[in-house]
Amino acid sequence: MLNDNLTRMRVTDTDACQIRLTITMSQDGDMTAPGRTYGGVSAAEREESRRASLIQAARRIIAEHGVAAVSAEQVCQLAGLTKRYFYESFATRDALLDSCAELLFTHLRITMEAALEAPTRQERVDGVARAVVRALASDPAWARLYTESPAFPNLRKRQQRAIDEFTGRLARDAMPFVGRTSPDGQRTLATRVVVAGATDLITSWLNGEVEANEQTIVATITATARGVAAAF
Repeated sequence: MLNDNLTRMRVTDTDACQIRLTITMSQDGDMTAPGRTYGGVSAAEREESRRASLIQAARRIIAEHGVAAVSAEQVCQLAGLTKRYFYESFATRDALLDSCAELLFTHLRITMEAALEAPTRQERVDGVARAVVRALASDPAWARLYTESPAFPNLRKRQQRAIDEFTGRLARDAMPFVGRTSPDGQRTLATRVVVAGATDLITSWLNGEVEANEQTIVATITATARGVAAAF
């Protein structure tokens, strides 16, 4: 179970990845011909709006009941759409979950990139840890998707790809290495140890298995990264 500070939060209509929810009409009542503009809204815009509504509905289900609870029926019911519109946007339930995961890890990448604009490596490693932990702790849908991804093959692959990308970026631009002779490959492996450990710690914390506040989690990750970097 997610820790109490997450379960008490509700998923708002403003998505952390700025999913556009510009619903301007009742989609189930939209019987206009494809490509036609209706009420100033094009067919493509209506389709985009329906897709956003389906993703937001899936996020709400994930936040309250977990990834396994997501189904076409439940998503359509919550979004107020029929299955016809679901399958116009997503071929399968897994395709919807893949889209949710893509939004999550894109959001984390953007969050990390912003933190990497700090002037020094020490500030960057602290900023990345703080930004990622805050992004997950502040959104119960993203938190559950992040922690439950390893149980689903496609989501696990997407998470692993994100970890690989983050590792390379952090090794190059954030880890405050102090040595002058360690090869880049060794430094990347050292960074991977930090990222893997941070992932496990954050997951355990979000699941309520670790008793600590957000500040302590960030401080622990930062101290570990600096300690590892000092050896290379």
